[in-house]
Amino acid sequence: MLLILWGILKAIGIVLLFLILLFILVIFLILSVPVRYKINFKYTDRADCYICVSWLVHFIHIEYSTADGAVFKVCGIGILKRKNKSFISDRDKTNKSDKAVKTNEDSRILTSSTLEKTENNKCVLEKNKADKKVIREKQIKKKIPGSKRISLFYKIKYIFSPSRIYRKLKNRLTALYKKVKKQLIRLANGSKKAKKKFLRLLSDQSLRRAVKKIFNGFLKISAHCLPISINGYIKFGTGDPYSTGNILRYTALCIPLYKNKFDVIPVFDESIIETDTRLKGRVSIRVILGVISRLYFDRDVKKLLKKFL
Repeated sequence: MLLILWGILKAIGIVLLFLILLFILVIFLILSVPVRYKINFKYTDRADCYICVSWLVHFIHIEYSTADGAVFKVCGIGILKRKNKSFISDRDKTNKSDKAVKTNEDSRILTSSTLEKTENNKCVLEKNKADKKVIREKQIKKKIPGSKRISLFYKIKYIFSPSRIYRKLKNRLTALYKKVKKQLIRLANGSKKAKKKFLRLLSDQSLRRAVKKIFNGFLKISAHCLPISINGYIKFGTGDPYSTGNILRYTALCIPLYKNKFDVIPVFDESIIETDTRLKGRVSIRVILGVISRLYFDRDVKKLLKKFL
């Protein structure tokens, strides 16, 4: 009996160790492997955009294009394949119109008895849908945290659910916006107490440091998320040589940024806009989390958050 219990405990321990190691490996990969993105934008007669986001040598692959729609793949297996309805060929439109005509003719041929049957079937389907909604509501109520029959899995799922985190962030940001708005309205009305409070806030060095740190953190994140390489060309012309020359003069100021990477082609004879731009970049979650964690655990930032939240 003891040997059987020992074997069961050993198997449970091996499974738990494997799950812990797998969890550590997943976190390490998320933090170390960056998310890569590609953006291709073309404009000749119409605008065409292609966006590709991949992670871990295309283990997770997301694509979006204005012609084909969105595609989501995990390990090469397509989970989401959706075509955009706005870009439909003429053949599809003609086929759809023919089908619509046929359906109209068939509907005219239908007798009154068949129409009554379809109405009865609709009523039955609506009743079934209502019953299913009631069953779903009961199931959801069982999964809500605070109930007696709630399991540990549902509690963890509820705590780390992205919708809950999004709601909390949204509520906090709205509260901060309302408080700042009230203070600005008081200042605009000209109340002396509000002016004194505002001057105290400006004179406080810790708050100044906190604002500076938040601004520097935002600049670091934005600089990290910017594309690494930019390639392509832009061809423009207004039809008037004087105005195109003025535009070219302003673009010449940015030559050090796009030299040997991006071509600017002016056309003085006609009004035209054409572009084909290709952007490539990567975003490391480790860098973003590092900046946010430093700001969150900083004393000056904590003081600022306590005053406004």
